Amino acid sequence: MKKIRPIWIVIFTLAVLFNSCVNSDYDLTNSISPRTAIEGELSLPIGQSEFISISDFLDISSTNLQISTDGDYYLEFSGTGEQASYTTADFTIGNYTFTSGDQNFDLTELVSILRTNYGSSLANVDMPDLDYSQAESGQSLDVTFEESLPEEIADVKSISISGTVKFVTSVKKGKVTIQGMSVQIPQWLVIEDVPSSYGTFDSSTNTISLSDYEVTTSGTEFLFPLKGMDLSKVPEGEGFIASEHKIVVNSQVAVSDFTVKLNTLDFGTKASEITSALGYEFSGSLTECQVQSAEVVFSPNISISEQYQAIDELPEFLSEEGISIDLYNPILSVQLDNNSPLTVRLGAEVYTTNSTSSPSVSLNWADYPELVVEGEVEKEVNFSRTGENFLSSASCVAVPALGDLLATVPTGFGIRNLEVSTADEFITAYPNTTYTFTYGYSLT
Repeated sequence: MKKIRPIWIVIFTLAVLFNSCVNSDYDLTNSISPRTAIEGELSLPIGQSEFISISDFLDISSTNLQISTDGDYYLEFSGTGEQASYTTADFTIGNYTFTSGDQNFDLTELVSILRTNYGSSLANVDMPDLDYSQAESGQSLDVTFEESLPEEIADVKSISISGTVKFVTSVKKGKVTIQGMSVQIPQWLVIEDVPSSYGTFDSSTNTISLSDYEVTTSGTEFLFPLKGMDLSKVPEGEGFIASEHKIVVNSQVAVSDFTVKLNTLDFGTKASEITSALGYEFSGSLTECQVQSAEVVFSPNISISEQYQAIDELPEFLSEEGISIDLYNPILSVQLDNNSPLTVRLGAEVYTTNSTSSPSVSLNWADYPELVVEGEVEKEVNFSRTGENFLSSASCVAVPALGDLLATVPTGFGIRNLEVSTADEFITAYPNTTYTFTYGYSLT
């Protein structure tokens, strides 16, 4: 037994030195001869305190013991990590209508003209060929918009839509021509350029100046392309109502003053068929509104499971009772992959287990902004006890308490108390789209 004791002293010294400062008590240059005698008959030259590679006498290929590019030995434990996914709601916009209700053109003056020219009784008078026109006052048509939204939407600024604003004019009898009319759509409804056959469009006021058009009992309709909703332009106190989690807007479609023109022959064969009131109606709707995207504050529930990894592949000589390792500067590496447009913020507790305790370190984005991951970003964040990185040139964030995790050889390590939140910011979200957030981690 005396013959092998000096060799084991060398091996033990090597095992406790990786990733640590050299302890002068174990420096072979201090009062220990570089030649070791075996029963006074043999001597084994080992050089001037040169290290023997552990891999020369131990198989470390199936253990957590690794060799760095500089030839240093280190322990590396990798967790399995986790991926969380969430899907944006397939929210829609319903159909909304507006109408003037039944209205009348007052034709009392036209009837008076007919009676003046053809007598008070018009029943037997053939309908004359007479052109007539008169001015009419404009009016406002109320539009009430109310749409509930999914719970994960915390605010809305604008919505991109493929839809239509329909405007219809109809008369109860005959045919008339409308001249000089303009229609102003509420400015929070974003209209694309309208067909030139309709007239001219002023995008600064959302007003369509219509060319003269004919109206019959079947009605004449105009379809204005709707491409979005800009809620920054709604009246104060309306728009997204957080307490009710819905969009509420009360506004009007404004119809300007106009001239109505008709020919009496379009109303029948007898003059008596012209009455003092000609019914008409303005109406319209928001239809076929398909949401393309929305600028929203989105707060999904992102849930990530806790992870624990047992350590069962330590080299045998590190598992023996009484062995302690001076791991001077352990490194925690966290891999984060955010493929969503959201800024994701992470908080977690990293811990190890051993036979007597379970030391832990809490890391939160509020204290370590490196744990904030912007949208569409993949990155690795390294933490170490000193802020130095012995594995690579990548920067490290100093967390002095990390040394406690490996003060005793661990039997396992994990991550728990995970909290994933999103920043209170407007992002462009697309309905029914799945995003993922993935993390991985290792302790070295």
